[in-house]
Amino acid sequence: MNRLFIFRSAGSGSALILFTLSLAAGSVAASTALTEGQALQLGLARPAFQELHAGRLEQAWSDVTEAAMRSNPNLEYTREENPGDATEHSIWLTQKFSLSGRRDLARQAAERHLVATGMENAAQSAERVAEIRRRFFSVLHQQTLEQKVKAWETRLTGVEAAVRKRERAGDVSGYDRLRISRERLLIQARRDRIQVEKDVARASLLALILSSDDSEAEYDELTGTMLPPEPGVLAELLARLTEHPDLARLRTNTDAHGLEIQAAEHARMPDVTLGLGAKHVASGSNEGTGLLLSASMPFPFSDQAAADRQRAAARHRVTQSEYRLALAEADGRVRGLWGKVRKSRDNARRFESEAAAASAKLVRIAEAAYHNGEIGVLELVDAYRGALEADTQALALAHEARQAAIELDLAVGPAGDMP
Repeated sequence: MNRLFIFRSAGSGSALILFTLSLAAGSVAASTALTEGQALQLGLARPAFQELHAGRLEQAWSDVTEAAMRSNPNLEYTREENPGDATEHSIWLTQKFSLSGRRDLARQAAERHLVATGMENAAQSAERVAEIRRRFFSVLHQQTLEQKVKAWETRLTGVEAAVRKRERAGDVSGYDRLRISRERLLIQARRDRIQVEKDVARASLLALILSSDDSEAEYDELTGTMLPPEPGVLAELLARLTEHPDLARLRTNTDAHGLEIQAAEHARMPDVTLGLGAKHVASGSNEGTGLLLSASMPFPFSDQAAADRQRAAARHRVTQSEYRLALAEADGRVRGLWGKVRKSRDNARRFESEAAAASAKLVRIAEAAYHNGEIGVLELVDAYRGALEADTQALALAHEARQAAIELDLAVGPAGDMP
């Protein structure tokens, strides 16, 4: 966590990273009804996930440290014995100096790469958030579907008991009772299959949000609303696209490669090495000590930085092109998903208010008609089956709208200040 504050001082753009990690820092109270927000907190707070992000930042920070580091001075000692008993002792302290400003530019480029690494972490957090939400609402879908099927099973059980009583009284035939019993068994089998699918989806969700030592029993039920809210204004969502972590990472890396080009250009000016030393000469009874000064620089016979400039220029073009392509693709994706969320949401609401409500009314009419002997058991079973399918379809449409909303949120990216 201390490293986050160091990273914050390295450049703008750390606000999103701090936001992401602060979301994961909250504690989750034990509850038997797991909410979407609690699932996200648990998933982002897993130690392995936090260590992954911290390790990436540490690696990028080491590049900043390396780029800002000056070369060490060089200490040299020589002893030379000459003919005639003359002995010379020399000691040198030399230091290389960069007068071109290349080191400062390299440090700035490393800092931009550090910011980009933070954005990569933020993008991975956004992907993890989306995956947790996908799995959460898949479980919620199966859980709600199981509850609806179970409610109809209970209703059919009551009808079966009533028909059995009428059968004993001789009011209806045994066929009616057997037909109702078979329909109940079919719905029971369907509920059992849905329960298995729900358990598989729940295990997949808990594997993403819980550590091995966490208790799964605390989260045996989920709570939430399947139908998503109305999506935001399209123009506002498109305006946020440039701040998406993936796009901002490409843009920041492009800036870093631009600084690397400048650093390679400054490398045309060679480094200068200055030396300071002393020389002591002893020859018989005569001794003397003198001061030594030196200056040296490499002879620019060949351009040693040409490859660095070429490499940095190529990386700059690549990331710049990747950014433009990614921005255009993201624009189209947001437009498409925005329309899908609106239409899916409207379809789900309309079906819920019209078809599902009509099916419930048909069931009431069919039950009354069957009780009065106006219709047979097949018509009653058909009304039950149609009502259940209407409930199932309404839930499926709401789930489809929710999944589209999750993808739209991921495509737009989290709101926040980015460089």
